[in-house]
Amino acid sequence: MLKNYLKIAWRTLGRNKSNALINVLGLAIGMACAVLILLFVQDELSYDAFHQKRDRIFRIAGEYDQGGTSRNRSAMTTYRMKPWLDASFPDIKNVVRLDPRSTGVVKLDDQLFQKSNVLYADEKFFELFTYTWLQGDPATALAEPNTLVLSHSAAQKYFDSANPLGEILQVNGVPVKITGVIADMPASSHFHGDFILSMKTAEPAYPNWILTNATGTSHYTYVELNDGIAPETIERQLAEFMRTKDERFAAERRYFLQPLADIHLHSHLNSEIEANGDILYVYLLSVVAVIILMMACINYMNLAVARAANRSTEVGLRKVVGASRRQLATQFLGESVITALAALFFAVILVELSMPYFNALAGKSLHFEVLQNVPLFAGLTFFAIAIGLLSGSYPAAFLSAMHSISTLKGQLTRSGSMGLRKGLVLVQFVASVALLAGTLLIYDQINFMQNKKLGIDAEHVLTVPLANNEIADKFEQLRTVLQENPNILHVAATNNPLPARVSNWREYDLEGREEDVMIPTMVVTHDFFATLKTDFIAGRDFERTFGTDDREAYILNESAAKFLELEAPLGTALNGRIYDGTTWGRKQAKIIGVVRDFHMASLHTEIQPTVFSLHTQQTTPLRTMAIKVNADQLASTLSFIEKNWHEMIPQQPFSFNFLNESVDKLYHAERRFLQVFLTFTLLAIAVTCLGVLGLSAYTAQQRRREIGIRKVLGATVPNILLVLSSGFVKLVLIANLLAWPIAWYAMHKWLENFAYRVDIGWWVFALAGGLALLIALLTVSTQAIRAALANPVDSLRYE
Repeated sequence: MLKNYLKIAWRTLGRNKSNALINVLGLAIGMACAVLILLFVQDELSYDAFHQKRDRIFRIAGEYDQGGTSRNRSAMTTYRMKPWLDASFPDIKNVVRLDPRSTGVVKLDDQLFQKSNVLYADEKFFELFTYTWLQGDPATALAEPNTLVLSHSAAQKYFDSANPLGEILQVNGVPVKITGVIADMPASSHFHGDFILSMKTAEPAYPNWILTNATGTSHYTYVELNDGIAPETIERQLAEFMRTKDERFAAERRYFLQPLADIHLHSHLNSEIEANGDILYVYLLSVVAVIILMMACINYMNLAVARAANRSTEVGLRKVVGASRRQLATQFLGESVITALAALFFAVILVELSMPYFNALAGKSLHFEVLQNVPLFAGLTFFAIAIGLLSGSYPAAFLSAMHSISTLKGQLTRSGSMGLRKGLVLVQFVASVALLAGTLLIYDQINFMQNKKLGIDAEHVLTVPLANNEIADKFEQLRTVLQENPNILHVAATNNPLPARVSNWREYDLEGREEDVMIPTMVVTHDFFATLKTDFIAGRDFERTFGTDDREAYILNESAAKFLELEAPLGTALNGRIYDGTTWGRKQAKIIGVVRDFHMASLHTEIQPTVFSLHTQQTTPLRTMAIKVNADQLASTLSFIEKNWHEMIPQQPFSFNFLNESVDKLYHAERRFLQVFLTFTLLAIAVTCLGVLGLSAYTAQQRRREIGIRKVLGATVPNILLVLSSGFVKLVLIANLLAWPIAWYAMHKWLENFAYRVDIGWWVFALAGGLALLIALLTVSTQAIRAALANPVDSLRYE
């Protein structure tokens, strides 16, 4: 019996090729989109899942009262956190600190290489985190100073197929012995390293203020809890421990534990090791996948119910010869399942063909090996059958419920099915309008971020990393040489990366206040503000003619002046905590200037209240050099800079970025999401258009006699077009009214991720609605015009 039903179902599909093509193509696109998004979501949710102890590993992060309208939430803690935990927290099994370096210089023989994935880690790093070992002993690899573990890629690059164990590399000026090789860290990790050095290697180079400062944020701290210990227990113990240190210290800082598995999608703290994903994007794309699948299913339901009249005689005859409703429903569900399985076949082909494009679009390295993965193949087959049953459930129920006598007489009531079809098409248009509005809003926000005035001139400014103190100490000498070139306009340096949030905070005693206050602080050299072309709204810049500016002067930005409630800040005494090379003291200074607020980081975060302090050799080391150059002689100027760099700093390769390009990269994740979202929005609209195309063709076919009579009576092509498209136009207009509130709510939630954002203007909804209407009209017009141009004699011949 089942074989007979399947055979009949296959023949029926063959007799309605256009209808079957629309259904198969729509379902194939829907399934392919769903599979691609599923792979993306699965990858995002799998971050750090490869670590065997993932359920017991947590990162300690902190919330600090350090100036501004909100508390600073940082992924980093003080260097001293590990000895505190080791000595006083028996519920913690292991503690590991990480010190990732944005740049690292590797020297092999006489060759220099600039690397970015350099990590310093405590000796139990490989006991906490799980990696595949190729050579060496994980228990002892980082136990001694000047030891290094390489990734497989790094070992291949520097030693080819030779055994690297015991070999010596120079990393950041320090000779280190290779003690191990691991497989490359998986892409689905919230941090990566090709060079993992022992923390004992870095400690001799740390300034004393890092080693002794209890309030700093310099390292990432990970802990493994003992079995049965809840993270809330450790948080309470940390709070109590801090109170034993200092009541005020405890009040200003709150430490909390982040589950390792939550970091990638749920953590957006300051100073993250790498840019994390966003659970909101995962949710949005998951919703889009459901919407596209829903649209494809709706297409099948609509076309199946719409063509019920064409199958009414078949249903009546089957019932007369004894077919039960259950048997008829089984037949129609069989047709639906066959359609879905055929769609799955083409969906797999679409996924395979589009995978390279999707990986480039999403920045992933996803693989789709369905034939080699039996569980995946079985899952997709089950998925297709479920989609087939879901899509065919209503048509099967509708067709099998027809009365045999009525159907044989042609007395089929269409009012109910007509209302359902309109309702389903309405749902499709609501989703399409909402997706279009969301796409337009995302584009508008990204355009706003890329074009907003930042308060600086980032054009033709080079940023050069200063990898270590030895290089930073040569800054003044290098600056003097570089400024001999007339095409180099300004040279300056700072302790902060550019662009980035200020990561250094200091304690200040403000005249007239009882308690000290913590404020983000940038250490800068002379000409820093001239290099970035920022404006002063009061006072003056640091000047070389004032020889005491490094000891007696501070500059504030507008936000800092507002935070400190200073109406007339110039001349106000501001005494800052400062490290003189051996001890912490106070810098007795006055405010000499106020600079207009400018953006140092992305528009996700508000401008920080910031104090600017002039650099001295004893204070925080410089880490970034900024060079303003003349655009007309760029190539020769770059050659001049590189030549002098190599002569003065031979131990580090010359590398640079343009500041405007670095600012643009801050929004790389948003642009990537826009591309992915736009792609799937267009595919969703394409699926909707397929359904509308099929329905409009069916409508034109059903009304061909009416159209013939209208043409005989003098109706023009525009008249016929209006008659056939008016129903769809009404549905689009109603869909707009329903979609706009949904789109507004979703867009409002997304914009909450940005401190600076666009207003949700009426034009977004109007343009989305207009585009949806235009797309619907163009789709319907193809069939309406064809029907309007047909010879009325053909449709009226048998009347």
